[in-house]
Amino acid sequence: MKAGAKCAAVHRAAARELLRRGFETRVEGGAPSGFIQQHGHGLGLAVHEEPSIGRADGRLRSGNVVTVEPGLYYRREAESGSRTRSVVTPTGWRYLVPCEKRFEL
Repeated sequence: MKAGAKCAAVHRAAARELLRRGFETRVEGGAPSGFIQQHGHGLGLAVHEEPSIGRADGRLRSGNVVTVEPGLYYRREAESGSRTRSVVTPTGWRYLVPCEKRFEL
């Protein structure tokens, strides 16, 4: 995730990494489960703003403030995921609020 990156490509990369680590997205009992939401979205005055880091077109710009929330949803298990707030930079991103824990899949 960095300035100039296609939002859909960031979303697809997250989906591939979750699948690589064994988290499948599938239909269970007629309902989708797994990584079924977008990877993130912009933050500002509204709850959800551009850029939409999902399947939609668009590119990240330096200075975008975004959520990064790759949630996993399975009907028989509790929802899991993380939600962080980050700012997009020319070479990557940085947390707006430092995270005290290391996340591992």
